[in-house]
Amino acid sequence: EFRRVLFRSYALLHEIDEVLLEDIDEINLLLQEPRPEGETTLFADLDRKARGHTHHIWFVLFLDVNRQPIWSSVNTPSDSSMLTNIPAGSATSRVGFRVIRSLLPKPTTDRHWVVVGSSLSIPSQDLARIDQLVSIIGVLALILAPLGGFLLANRAVQPIAEQTRTAKSEEHT
Repeated sequence: EFRRVLFRSYALLHEIDEVLLEDIDEINLLLQEPRPEGETTLFADLDRKARGHTHHIWFVLFLDVNRQPIWSSVNTPSDSSMLTNIPAGSATSRVGFRVIRSLLPKPTTDRHWVVVGSSLSIPSQDLARIDQLVSIIGVLALILAPLGGFLLANRAVQPIAEQTRTAKSEEHT
C-alpha cells in the first residue's frame, strides 16, 4: 500500500513538473518575441494565462538578480519570499504549490529569474476522490464475490443434485 501511494505521488509530481517546465519554455519564447509596446503586454499575457488556469491555481513570478520579486501574476502566494530561495532548475514543493525556478535565457539585473508554480490542492483532491472510489469498489467486491461464488457453486451442483434425486426416486420404486 505504501509503495503504491508513494509511486502515485511521484507520478503525479513528475507530471506537474513536466507541465511547469513547458510553461517556463513558453515564457522564455514570449520573452524573445519583439514587443514594441514594452513589457506591459508580456505581463498582461502572463496574467491572462494565470487567470485562465484558475483550476490549477497557476502563477508566474519574476525575480531580479538578487532574487527579489519584481512582478507576479495573479494567484501568486501572498508570501512570495518562500519562493525566492528554491534551488534553480529543480522542482520543489512550497506552501502548497509545486514550483520551479529557472534562469532566464537573457538575464538582466532587473529580470533574472522566473518562478512558475501550480497548486497541489486540486491534484490532491483528485487523488482523494480516486482513493474513495477504489475503497468503495473494494468493499463491494468483498461483499459480492462470495455471493457470486455461492450462486455459481449452487448452479454447478444443481445437475448433480438432480441426478441424486432421480437416483433416489428410482431406488424407491
